[in-house]
Amino acid sequence: MLLCVFIGSLFFSWLFDYWGRLDLALPVLNAIGVMGFFIAVQWKMRVHFWFWLTLALVAALHVILILVIPWGTKWVPATAIAGIDTIDFCALLVIFAVVEKLMEGHQRSQ
Repeated sequence: MLLCVFIGSLFFSWLFDYWGRLDLALPVLNAIGVMGFFIAVQWKMRVHFWFWLTLALVAALHVILILVIPWGTKWVPATAIAGIDTIDFCALLVIFAVVEKLMEGHQRSQ
């Protein structure tokens, strides 16, 4: 599994370097990692359509933010990256908790 992640990371880095945007490789890989971990944690919700729809909307928001934010090419401490990823994961938990509550209320009213 770890070898697959390593090879995938190399491929993404090569692809972004080929496009001349190597600065986007780390934010994209972090977003994929956070969302993958989130899906693994919330795997029981996979049966709900709203889960995948909300995930697609959040992924689109990540794409927009990654493209809009100016990313530097300088070294960033791992603790800063881990902090950003943790905030992103917590934001996903909050967003999905709110959507889940809304969907429960919507299903009860019908």
